[in-house]
Amino acid sequence: EESFQIVLEALCGRGRLRWKSKQSGIVCAADEVDRLIQELWERQNGNVSTETCNLALRAYAACSTPRGNRQYAQKAQTLLDKMVEGGIEPSIESFSHVVNAWAWQQGNLEDGDCAEMAEENFQKLMEMDPDDEMTLQAQNWVLEAWSKTVSEDSPRRAESILL
Repeated sequence: EESFQIVLEALCGRGRLRWKSKQSGIVCAADEVDRLIQELWERQNGNVSTETCNLALRAYAACSTPRGNRQYAQKAQTLLDKMVEGGIEPSIESFSHVVNAWAWQQGNLEDGDCAEMAEENFQKLMEMDPDDEMTLQAQNWVLEAWSKTVSEDSPRRAESILL
């Protein structure tokens, strides 16, 4: 698993950078991370550390966008759900990355599905009693997501995050 972590860490360092792959066209770090985390998950029968999962979640968050059809926020949510189902304890960092991924994917989409998922994961994050800096960062992501929806309920939902 340590070898996978080294590769995942290197891929996370690429952030939103995209490049051309001969096999699959334009890719970003999350595409490679997705393949690697699935391989590791199968190889170790789901016995993967929180630290390794957090690297994958970090890549999904970094590459999440409302453009295209990559669905990195959904992949982050699926991995988080698999962690919980498999008995892998998510950390504050785990939820933070998933909140970030959903908030970025909201982008300029009109419906608030992504903002709603960001808020749902924010609530779970808050149950873990994060420090003030993490709380403010996560609040900011959720508020930004709600600010980009056209839902009539958006102002009330955003205000509830601050209370």
